[in-house]
Amino acid sequence: MKNGMSRAPSVLLALGAYVLPFVLSRSTSPTPDHPRIFVWYRALRQPAFKPPDIVIPLAWTAIETGLAVAAYRLLQKPSSPERTRSLAWLAGNVAAIGGWSRLFFGSRNLPASTFAAA
Repeated sequence: MKNGMSRAPSVLLALGAYVLPFVLSRSTSPTPDHPRIFVWYRALRQPAFKPPDIVIPLAWTAIETGLAVAAYRLLQKPSSPERTRSLAWLAGNVAAIGGWSRLFFGSRNLPASTFAAA
């Protein structure tokens, strides 16, 4: 495609970049509606510099919004190897965000989630 993807498919794919990490991580989130995960997370020894809990969803909303905007803007660019590579890296990042949550909160695998985060 010479002039980039049309608007509607670009918007749908960009929304996927926003929604996919939430969907992947929702079932393992450390919230009161997941009491076992919530208690486990609260029991972890956490550093003093950890931000307050209210900041975490706000920060991730901003990050996911940024990724969705980046995806939309990339999809609007003319097709090129650079664009394809950038979209592949972005897609990998989006999948890794949700996957990390499953490793850390779902599997409680601290070594694997640390490796995945790196």
